[in-house]
Amino acid sequence: MKVRLAVPDEAPALWIIRNQAIRNGCRESYAAAVLEAWTPDTMPEGYRHAVRDNPFFVVEEEGGRPVATGYLDLRAASVEAIFTLPAWGGKAAPE
Repeated sequence: MKVRLAVPDEAPALWIIRNQAIRNGCRESYAAAVLEAWTPDTMPEGYRHAVRDNPFFVVEEEGGRPVATGYLDLRAASVEAIFTLPAWGGKAAPE
């Protein structure tokens, strides 16, 4: 596994990871209608801007496929989000 900075062109793939993580990880806590509204299949353009404007990270599996993502909000000094594909939850941390 490898951690690297994301680039804006891969925002659609990161959006899919985000949605899968939310749909899987939050299904016991939120109604289906809420999850549908929160995770539309069509990525808003603002998400690409978030990837461009923030330290957005990608965790890749050995074959180079992104399996997790997250980002920092430097202005707010916070970890904004961490999303992992459901099949990769609980795997070893990258070296």
